[in-house]
Amino acid sequence: MSTRRFLLLLLVPVLAACGGKSRPSVLLVIVDTVPAGHVGYCGYDRNTTPVIDSLASSGAGFLQCQAQSPWTLPSCVSIVSGLTVRSHGVRRYTGGEVTGMGADLPTIEGVLHRSGYATAAFTNSYMLGPDFGWHRGFDRFNCEPLGHHNAGPTVDMCLAWMDSLDGRPFFALVHFFEPHDPYDPAPPYDTMFGPGGAPFDWTESDLAGHPDSSLCSHFESLYDGGLAEVDHQLGRLLEGVRRRGLGDNTIVIVVADHGEEFMEHGLAWHGKSLYQAVLRVPLVLAGPGVPRGEVSRPVGQVDIVPTLAALLGVDWPGRLDGQDLFAPSEESPPIYSSNLNAGPLEMACVRVGDMKTIWEATSNTSLSFDLAADPGETRPLPPDSAGLDLVQYYWATPRLYVPMQVDRQHVDQMLQGLGYL
Repeated sequence: MSTRRFLLLLLVPVLAACGGKSRPSVLLVIVDTVPAGHVGYCGYDRNTTPVIDSLASSGAGFLQCQAQSPWTLPSCVSIVSGLTVRSHGVRRYTGGEVTGMGADLPTIEGVLHRSGYATAAFTNSYMLGPDFGWHRGFDRFNCEPLGHHNAGPTVDMCLAWMDSLDGRPFFALVHFFEPHDPYDPAPPYDTMFGPGGAPFDWTESDLAGHPDSSLCSHFESLYDGGLAEVDHQLGRLLEGVRRRGLGDNTIVIVVADHGEEFMEHGLAWHGKSLYQAVLRVPLVLAGPGVPRGEVSRPVGQVDIVPTLAALLGVDWPGRLDGQDLFAPSEESPPIYSSNLNAGPLEMACVRVGDMKTIWEATSNTSLSFDLAADPGETRPLPPDSAGLDLVQYYWATPRLYVPMQVDRQHVDQMLQGLGYL
C-alpha cells in the first residue's frame, strides 16, 4: 500500500462527517513559509507533504490560495480576522515601526471564546506572541519566540491540553515555524531529498554566483526536508485527535502564512516581493460540513474566517473582507495582498481570476501578468487599467481598527533573531 493511500485511510476516520453532532471543534494549523509549489496536492513531484495531501483528498484542497502578505505577522492577522492588511492595520510601516492587533479587532478565537469554546494557541514565532496581542481570546496561550525545531513538543502540548477539556468544544491554533530558514531539518529529513549540511551564512549574491543553480537546489532540498518533517508532526497531531475520539466533530484547516522565493526573480526567502512564489500558499479544509473536492478558483486567506463562521453558525461582530468558500458564487472577487518586510513597503497587488497587477505606490509603476499563461510571472503584460484601478482603490482603504503600538527596538532585535533583518 502506498504511503499516501495509508495516510488517507488513517485520516478519513479523523475527518468523517459529524453525524448530527452540534458545535464542531476547530483545529487551525498555520505552517510557516510554505509555497504551494512545494506541496504535493498542488503539483509538486517530491513527496514532501503526504499528510497534507491526504487531508486535501478527504476534504477541500485549494490550488490557488493567495496570502494577504508575504510575511508572517500581517498574513496571520488576516487569517484570524478575515480582513485585508489595509483593513486591520497590523503591518510594518514606512517609518520602520511594526504594530500589533488592536484590542477591539474581532478574531475567530475571541468570537468563539465568548460563545463558550475552550481556546488555546501554541505558536513558535515572536511575531505570533503577546507583544502583538496574540494572547487575547485564548484560555491557554504558549509562544516560543524562536521556536525552531519545536514542532514535536508543540504537538505534545496541544494534545495534552485537549485531554483536559471534558467534552467542551474547542478552538486550537497550532503554528509550526519550520520549514522557515535556515533550512536545517533534523535527521533523517536533512538527507531525504539531497545531501545534508545547511550553511548558515549565505546571501542572494552567493546563489546568483552559481549559474548551474547547484547551491539553490541544495537549499531547496534542505527546505523540502524541513517541510516533510513538519508534515510528519502534523500527522501525529491528527492521529492524536482521532485517538481521543475528537476527530468526527472537528473541522481541520491547514494553511501557510506565506511562501518562499528560491531565486525565481533574483530573490531569496520572503517578505521582499509580491510574486506568486511568496503569495500562493496551500489551503486545506476538512471535517463536518466541508464538501470534498479540488478547488481551482482563486481564494484568499481572508476567506477562512467567513467560511468558519458559516460552518459554525456564528454571527460575526464586524466587517469581513473575505467570503464563505462554500457559498454558491459565480463571481471572481478581487484578492488583495500588501506589506513587504524589506525593500519598498509601499507596494500592493490584486488578483482577479488569472489576472494579477502589482503596483508600487511611490513610483506609481505597475506590472501585470496572466497567471494562466505565465504562472512564473516572467512575461509582464501592458499595464492593466482595471487592475490598477482596483489596487489603488484598495490602497485607499481606511483602517477599521487602531493597531497596537509595539516597541520598535525590541521588534527589530527579535526580527534579526528570526532572520528577517
